[in-house]
Amino acid sequence: MHIRLVPVFLLFSVVLLSACNSGGGGLTTSSSSPPADTYFALAITDNSHNHAGARLLFLDFQTAPDATAIRNNVVMSPKVSPGTVTLDGASGDWNPAYLTTVRGLPQNNYPLSEFIDAVAVDITVGSAWDEDYVYFLVQWEDAGHAPSTKHLKWIYGNQGGGESGWNPMVNRGVTGGAPNAAAANATHLLAGGEDEDRVLMMFPIGDGEGHFAPGGLGCAAYCHANLRSDNPYQNYTGTGVAVMHTNDSGDRADIWHWKATRTAPSGYADDQQIGYAIGTADGRVADSGGAVYRGNPLSSGNPQFRHSTGLVYSGDALMAADAVAFSGTPVAGNVIPAVIADIPNGSRADVEARHGYNSLTHRWTVEFRRRRVTGQGDDRQFAAGGNNAAPPGAAAVATTNSARGQTLYAGNCQSCHGANGAGTLTGNAWEAPRTQRASGSLILKALRTVPRMQSLAAGLSEQDVEDIAAYLQTQATFNDTRVLSVTVSGLGVGVTGAVTSNPAGIGCPGTCTFNFVNGVTASLTAGYVAGYTFTGWGGACAGTGACAVTLDSDRAVTATYAASGTNYTLSVNVTGNGSVTSNPPGIACGADCSEPYTQGASVTLTAAPVTGYQFSGWSGACSGAGACAVAMNADATVGATFTPITTPTCANGGVLNDTNGTNGFGRQYVVNSGQVGEPTDIAFIPGSATAFVVIDQSGYVNYFNGGFNGGCDRVNRVDVRTTLGVVSGGEQGLLNVEFHPDYATNGYVFFYHTTVASTVNSVTRMSVTFNAGGNLVLSNPQRIIDFRKADTAAASNHNGGGLVFAPDQTLLASIGDGGADSNSAQADGRLLGKVIRVQPSLAAGAGGYTIPAGNMFAATNPPCSNVAVNAQPCPEILAKGLRNPFRMARDSDVIYLGDVGSGTEEVNSFVVTNNTANFGWPTHDGFVVSSTLPGYRNPIVYYTRSGAAATLNAFRSEDPMATVTTSASVMIGDVYRGSRYTAAMNGGALLFGEFYNGFVRAVGVDASGNITDGDGVPGFHLVHEDGISSMVQGPDGYVYLTAQYGPAMVYRLVRP
Repeated sequence: MHIRLVPVFLLFSVVLLSACNSGGGGLTTSSSSPPADTYFALAITDNSHNHAGARLLFLDFQTAPDATAIRNNVVMSPKVSPGTVTLDGASGDWNPAYLTTVRGLPQNNYPLSEFIDAVAVDITVGSAWDEDYVYFLVQWEDAGHAPSTKHLKWIYGNQGGGESGWNPMVNRGVTGGAPNAAAANATHLLAGGEDEDRVLMMFPIGDGEGHFAPGGLGCAAYCHANLRSDNPYQNYTGTGVAVMHTNDSGDRADIWHWKATRTAPSGYADDQQIGYAIGTADGRVADSGGAVYRGNPLSSGNPQFRHSTGLVYSGDALMAADAVAFSGTPVAGNVIPAVIADIPNGSRADVEARHGYNSLTHRWTVEFRRRRVTGQGDDRQFAAGGNNAAPPGAAAVATTNSARGQTLYAGNCQSCHGANGAGTLTGNAWEAPRTQRASGSLILKALRTVPRMQSLAAGLSEQDVEDIAAYLQTQATFNDTRVLSVTVSGLGVGVTGAVTSNPAGIGCPGTCTFNFVNGVTASLTAGYVAGYTFTGWGGACAGTGACAVTLDSDRAVTATYAASGTNYTLSVNVTGNGSVTSNPPGIACGADCSEPYTQGASVTLTAAPVTGYQFSGWSGACSGAGACAVAMNADATVGATFTPITTPTCANGGVLNDTNGTNGFGRQYVVNSGQVGEPTDIAFIPGSATAFVVIDQSGYVNYFNGGFNGGCDRVNRVDVRTTLGVVSGGEQGLLNVEFHPDYATNGYVFFYHTTVASTVNSVTRMSVTFNAGGNLVLSNPQRIIDFRKADTAAASNHNGGGLVFAPDQTLLASIGDGGADSNSAQADGRLLGKVIRVQPSLAAGAGGYTIPAGNMFAATNPPCSNVAVNAQPCPEILAKGLRNPFRMARDSDVIYLGDVGSGTEEVNSFVVTNNTANFGWPTHDGFVVSSTLPGYRNPIVYYTRSGAAATLNAFRSEDPMATVTTSASVMIGDVYRGSRYTAAMNGGALLFGEFYNGFVRAVGVDASGNITDGDGVPGFHLVHEDGISSMVQGPDGYVYLTAQYGPAMVYRLVRP
């Protein structure tokens, strides 16, 4: 670092020279066009805590300098001759008349804990360009008047708190306790001068939502607090708060991030990008290529590397060239950097940066240089010409008034967010979050994106918002926490969780102390323990009834149990086909129908019918069909009755078995004509014997229930075209519906659908409720994942569309190869042509997903949602090598796929725990004798589609109404596990059919996913149905079919 004094007239004199001599240096009169004007964002970070900057600046590219264009949100970028700007971390090459002073307002996008207050900072910004490069200058006075360059350093020995060995620099300034203990920076280990100064610039690559346009949110739309897709009432303190992502599937941004410790020693900025993600998924990923820095973690108690000069080295940075394997005996006070700086390569080496710090003026100077055109899709290109962005209509807010902000806060915000922005709590959780020290950018973003705040947006100007933020910057109030301690006595060894709390926290024995927010009332419950009787509370509660403790101070409660000498027997009698279980455990009838319980115990019974039956009601100690709770003060008997389900016959129906079916099978109408459009899938609502939905490809959800209109006319139709953004036509549209395995608790349903024509398919979760009239209501759409084909429109076909839940409740989806590039099916950095497996978010108001263990690639790789091509293998991938797997089914832990081939149709299978399955496309299409592809699996059923020798002809020969066409699209259905049909079906038969050729067949399969019918024509013919789209087993034990041709298009398979 150095101080360089250069005459301020230097660049200006060059300009004058160029006007007189076009052959000289400096600005030229070249006829080449400047890059298109654009908006960008700028932020500086002092000490990793004071974020200040401008969320939206206008970059005005000029052929000749015009300083009249400068405002406090306009940065001019004149053309210069090559060599005019020397990348040296000094400002002598820059004419001050062409620089913009930006009032950098606080940009904290989540409330801080107890660190340095955010302050506004004046930032000097300049830009220039020549034939090859674009340049930027950023200068500011450090808020702490000291450079912060000690980010992440290992320190050996005691740092004042009894530490030993190697530890990060310890910070002791944070108040603990819930909810502050969950704050994103609550355990931040580097404070004061021991952190890092930074500069971040963000340039739009795609901006469909208009954030980088006049009046847009700029970087605030993408940075930190996830207000749009996540829970709008979150604390903004969890781990997901610091993620960055765009909110629209087509939007991306280029990031240049200079870091005083991690990137500065190498002479580069970290070149990154932000893409689309939702929930707590992070859309911020590095450009491809070698990293500019990496970690230096502890290994066997010591940092992996030290400086080549030994342990006495105390520098702030450790360059890769100087790093050697750790050796030596450390002593107290030894310091080793915990990051290693390196020279990047590839696209990650695009942005060069040099810096200087003036110890007299306390000003940083950072210069950036990048080629105007890199040819990389992860970069903003500054090519000649293009569409200029409209300049801003007004200057940016430059001054704020905190007193005025306090008045505005009281009138607009205080009723929800509490006095002084402290937030409001329900129990131990936030109702409206703490907003102290929040920035104007965060508030403006909330006003535009959080539904319950949008009514305030029209009445608050940007000046109003920044004044409110200026007031909140002065506030720092923390909620104290109180400790509730519970002691349980009298129980035997090994008993856990007898006493529980609401709000959650206590589960004692086990977790017997918990921090609750000051003033919260915690209700304790003494649960049933077999062989024991609860005898009473002590301490802060008394008696044997309810125990509610108001935690205005630390409190202690004792719960006493005694061994019980009296037991009573509960007996259950089951009539029909079903089972009954109990809570507390003991009854599991069928098998175990009698159990002794302690006197006074409350036993709840649950009835579960088998397929084809429904629960009709209780008798004995319980009555009706609702909850059954038995107080065990005497012996008791309960009866549970299950009756067969009967399905109504539709007015236009009856059995259609004339020539459609063989082997004694036929079809029966389930719905009347006109009740569905072009059905793609059917799903029965869990817990109901008669309710189901049929989805139309165009974007409708049709709800049927046997309790309404005889079951043959729909109850209501829900239009989700706009809600989900469904694009339909050809192979696009609303393609699959799947209820969550725990629907009874969470009420969730998942849809697979096309969202951007020829570009993106998506999976979205919605909440299911029913109104007073019995109509189905779908609400709260939350995007789980997007499958991007390309960055621009590709092809409309090969979308896939299968959804199933695995036994561990992870979600599997089958995606086609996208239609335009079959090689994507083998490309590990793309989701196309794959089966993916994710753990979808189930949090109310939050979408996104996490990566479960057991997939094909490392869960730590960057996620691929809405990414056309990822530099690393996608962690979501479970299996690959598929062309167009429109349907998928699960039988226990076996997954079945119907893959529409190029010349051969395939039915494939694999076990969900097999994370190496490769089905071969495009290298193989159909069965092959041998393959060099790792993990290759041949199909279990396959048939060629055209020609006299087509094996499809053998299937046609068993179908009396066979359709003869050169087209083919295989569809698969459930593995039938019921008792309605023949022995060959009831023993476990996979349903599959032909969309174009019309046959519906079944083939026996075993527990490993192999067929048990090994003759030349696998399986046996059931019925003929053109346009078959789904085949599922219903709760009554019948198979239900949907088809896109015919008078009713929803049938069930019968044997009249």
